[in-house]
Amino acid sequence: MAVTPLLLVSIAILLTAAGWCITLLFRLRDRQLAVLGAVLGVVAITGTIVVLAPMLSQGLVLTLQAVDIATLGVSVLALVTVMVLSRTLSSSAISSETFYDPATGLPNRASFLNLLERSTRRAERQQPPSLAVLIVGLDRFKLINETLGHAAGDQLLIAVARRLLTCLRPGDVVARTGGDEFGILLHQIKDSSDAIRVAKRVQAVLKTPYGLADQEQPVTASIGIVTDENSYDAGTLIRDAGTAMDRAKAHGRDRYELYDETMHARALALIRLETDLRHAIEHDQLRLYFQPVVSLETGRITGFEALVRWNHPEQGLLQPSHFIPLAEETGLIIPLGWWVLGEACRQMSLWLEQFTDMPELSVSVNLSPKQFQESRLVERVKETIERSGFDFRRLRFEITEGVLMEEVDVSVETINELRALGIQVNIDDFGTGYSSLSYLQQLPIDTLKIDRSFVSDLDVSGQKPQVIQAIVGLARDLGISVVAEGIETQEQSARLKFLKCDEGQGFLYSEPVDGETATRLLKIQCDS
Repeated sequence: MAVTPLLLVSIAILLTAAGWCITLLFRLRDRQLAVLGAVLGVVAITGTIVVLAPMLSQGLVLTLQAVDIATLGVSVLALVTVMVLSRTLSSSAISSETFYDPATGLPNRASFLNLLERSTRRAERQQPPSLAVLIVGLDRFKLINETLGHAAGDQLLIAVARRLLTCLRPGDVVARTGGDEFGILLHQIKDSSDAIRVAKRVQAVLKTPYGLADQEQPVTASIGIVTDENSYDAGTLIRDAGTAMDRAKAHGRDRYELYDETMHARALALIRLETDLRHAIEHDQLRLYFQPVVSLETGRITGFEALVRWNHPEQGLLQPSHFIPLAEETGLIIPLGWWVLGEACRQMSLWLEQFTDMPELSVSVNLSPKQFQESRLVERVKETIERSGFDFRRLRFEITEGVLMEEVDVSVETINELRALGIQVNIDDFGTGYSSLSYLQQLPIDTLKIDRSFVSDLDVSGQKPQVIQAIVGLARDLGISVVAEGIETQEQSARLKFLKCDEGQGFLYSEPVDGETATRLLKIQCDS
């Protein structure tokens, strides 16, 4: 039996091709490519059998015939074709995974960036600018994931992707650039007004409710817009469009914002402010101020509301409006809130030691939404007050009605646990949130604080006195006391007293003051 080297080489090459194609069958995720790999493997194996067939003769006796050089050349050429085609298909599958979002089928962030880079290079030669980038962020997408499940969230993303495609003009591109964010690249625009028209169209299309988890779910979007007026590079365009989108979310969501240079400066300032605030909490830069709460009947101080200030080393004393929203956004509100509670309890203990004949004196502390939702809230409150050594009944927590209404049953349970310790619970800024008086019957609260917006117009005729009168009347029926905020004139004070409001606070009596000044106010009252 004679076996030529050329024959062995041919057999080995064909078997190798068969093995490589079958391996491709198991490695590729794409069903069509996997089937093609299987077919190519069968072809290679069949080719091997064809080569061996002439060698079979007379039963078990093998007579190996020389393989014609031309036949071997064709076999090798077929093998090379199979391997090149298979590698090309494999690379295509990898490329698809690299540049396209598997959930929506849209280009992903990397692909969007590549397209934008090529477009900006072409746009550099065009004047006026002809590009715009929109970053579309879905509002409250995290809430949908948490309440309806991630499957519903994925379903929503797919539906949003389809709707966005209907908003584009020929040549425009839409991509998924993040978890709940989409990027749109607009070509051939005359000015920013073209981009704004697209943004409005996108918002209108996305607002139609989606069928998710057997219910109709409305969804809105915040959109940031930037044009290439300053010949930006691709990365800068995406960054600035994202900054504009963040601005739209910060201003109430369901809107668009056109980027301007001040936004970037503001974003950098916020990043620095966040760093400074972390440092302030850790290095004793916070200060606690106290605004008196007075009895409208007697005019005497019955308590204080604790209000935080930040003694910034460069910017001086900052009001809460400058840093509380940032603290809430970053989560710093939690350590800040616990610092406020601890400092308020410490100061209250000092006052109770000094002024023993003021049994009605209390201190009010604001609880942020994140604090109120903490699982160890009641336990931590108890630990903080016990360390200060003062009576739990001297503490009032102020919580906005919107927070209480999010999950009424959970809120009722938490409030009951706090009140079991002796702590009083107030609804702050009442009338600005849900404004439903019927909810008061469900919430075991002690005091309503009427928002200053209802007090400010008491100097003039209108509907506000009737609203306050209704609130006070219902509160009295439920055994709840009423405090009015923002009292600035004697007329407001007199009318609130006439309406049977119990207590008030505002600049008429005193602006927020530091602990030393608050102590002097109490001493004056005790001496009078």
